Amino acid sequence: LLWLTIDANSNSLVVYDEAKLVRRFVLALCFQSWSQKSSWTHKDWWMTPANECQWFGVACDEHGEILSISLYKNQLSGSIPTQIALLSKLSTLNLNSNSITGPIPTELGHLDNLVAFNVRGNQISGNIPTDLGRLRMLQNFSLESNRLNSSLPDEIGNLTSVKYMSVASNQLRGSIPTSISYCTELRLLSLNFNGFTGTIPSEIGLLTQLEALSLKHNKFEGSVPSFIGDLKNLTRATFQDNVMTGMIPSEIGMCTSLQDLRLHGNHFTDSIPTELGSLKGLQKLVVAHNRFSGPVPSQLGNCKNLTHLDISYNQRMEGTMPPELGHLSYLESFEFDFTGLTGTIPSEICSLLDVGLTTLHGECHKCDCCTNC
Repeated sequence: LLWLTIDANSNSLVVYDEAKLVRRFVLALCFQSWSQKSSWTHKDWWMTPANECQWFGVACDEHGEILSISLYKNQLSGSIPTQIALLSKLSTLNLNSNSITGPIPTELGHLDNLVAFNVRGNQISGNIPTDLGRLRMLQNFSLESNRLNSSLPDEIGNLTSVKYMSVASNQLRGSIPTSISYCTELRLLSLNFNGFTGTIPSEIGLLTQLEALSLKHNKFEGSVPSFIGDLKNLTRATFQDNVMTGMIPSEIGMCTSLQDLRLHGNHFTDSIPTELGSLKGLQKLVVAHNRFSGPVPSQLGNCKNLTHLDISYNQRMEGTMPPELGHLSYLESFEFDFTGLTGTIPSEICSLLDVGLTTLHGECHKCDCCTNC
């Protein structure tokens, strides 16, 4: 334990104050815990007499208080020691892309100054502790790509400063808590690739700063709520691969910042809303593998920035392909096979193959110019 009490400059014993001893001791516990199965990629100065603020991945303030531990992609293993909560000034804990196992310690809820907590890409299991709801300063919260298997606790609504929240790619279940409405600073909410159920709560409509809403690959039911029209800053919305039903609300046309809309792999019915034509910045629209009926809205020709359009596998659709889609000069991919549409493809659409369209996927007997059929 000489590293704990030797000064690196004089190489002599020194009596450190209690706070410094606690900091060095906590870091030692971290090193021991995170070195269970492999050697770190970078461990410069760790477990040496050097000032702990010089240790790789550690940053301090002018008083020597530890503000940040950032050891992403560093081959860490083992669990997060509960004693890390003794670092009361810690604002960043970034352990992204390692092999950390075990649960999230409830004691982390005592880190009142924590702004960023990122453990994405590990093997952490168990539940999301309710105590994390005490982290009122938290802005970046990423538990993505782990093995968590609980519900999203109601206390998540106490994270009133959070801007980025991702719990994607876990084994989470249950419904979205309505308390999420208190997270009014949210810019990104990602719940992808879990087992969430129930309907999308209308309270999400209160998250008016939201820029990305990612709910794909779950078991959500019900329709896309009309509140989506209140999300004026929304640029990306992904609802694909759920069991959602009903019609797409006309209010979708009020999402004037929307660039990417994915609705495929559900059971949506009725017609594709003409209001989508109001989304001048829309670049990707995927509504494939649903139960849409009616015609292809000619108003989609107003979405001049569209690069990808997929309406395939909606066999209840009817009518002919509107020539107005020939106005989509930036279109790179257009898929419309198995739609129930009649007639042949207008020459205006075929002419897009001369200006950038590379994939035109349809049924050959209806499309002489298709690249795939």
